[in-house]
Amino acid sequence: MLSAIRSTEQQFFDEAARFEKLRDEVSKLTRVIEQYDSQLQENNLVKREMALLDGSDNIYKLVGPVLVKQNLDEARTNVDARIDFITKEMTKQEAVLKDTEDRQQALQEKLQRLQESLRKMKEEAAAKK
Repeated sequence: MLSAIRSTEQQFFDEAARFEKLRDEVSKLTRVIEQYDSQLQENNLVKREMALLDGSDNIYKLVGPVLVKQNLDEARTNVDARIDFITKEMTKQEAVLKDTEDRQQALQEKLQRLQESLRKMKEEAAAKK
């Protein structure tokens, strides 16, 4: 009985360590998604501002320490491409986050079952003494 308790305890600690890793992964993914969201909002703001411009306005792009003149249509295309890219990346990361959260939930349920099993084993061992 004692070896079964030790084995179950070890399994519990191993699963708890995996749970912590998943928690860290969820936190990291959340930060990445928040960063993408911030970039998306910034690019949408740029797109709205560019919609107010006409063909005679000058657009400049910062390339290193230099501002380089850019064609308005090219700039709009670049902003649209960035928005599309960021949106796709956010969707991918949100899917990964959902999967990770699902695995974390399943692992949490397994930990609860192991904890309950340990409690019962210890009660049975104590009752036999």
